[in-house]
Amino acid sequence: MEGVVTRYNVTTLATDRLIGEQYASLTASYAFEEDRTATPAAFIEQWQARIEQPPFVE
Repeated sequence: MEGVVTRYNVTTLATDRLIGEQYASLTASYAFEEDRTATPAAFIEQWQARIEQPPFVE
């Protein structure tokens, strides 16, 4: 992964921009194929395993 941008209180779903304290978004820049150490599927699995999702988050 090359970098991460986190934004609080705003997100975009499809074409809708949603604003409020219940929203957050995260954008990650994935490395070029020749520089990757994991497949896209493995990256997603590893990323999701690190997320601690509160019970109130859908």
